Amino acid sequence: MINNNGVAALFFGHRIRVIDWRNVKKIVKARIPVGYGYYSDRFQVYAEDHGIPCRFLLNICGNIAFDERIGGLRDLLDQINLRAREHAIPLLVWDLKAIAKQRPLIQPKGQRGRTELPVTEF
Repeated sequence: MINNNGVAALFFGHRIRVIDWRNVKKIVKARIPVGYGYYSDRFQVYAEDHGIPCRFLLNICGNIAFDERIGGLRDLLDQINLRAREHAIPLLVWDLKAIAKQRPLIQPKGQRGRTELPVTEF
């Protein structure tokens, strides 16, 4: 769920985690191979750096994550794009093939071994 205050993770209609827009550090779309040449797009809203237990408990005490199977994905991404522009939140894509096609001579820098490419919208 997204509103003017922030982004929230819901579990059976109940809010379990809220991140205020002022605390969002970045939003990343990762294209993950799922086998047989298929990919799944996963999105993660990063807040502050969490301790080790919260890194594995997404949507509860860590970052908020969702994938392309979520209902109303296009509307959700439109809202994310709007709020990211309003709050100057970086939007990044982690997809080595897309990065290589867009910038073949530039090696983008990422964190923790990831290669992330800044984009203007999802």
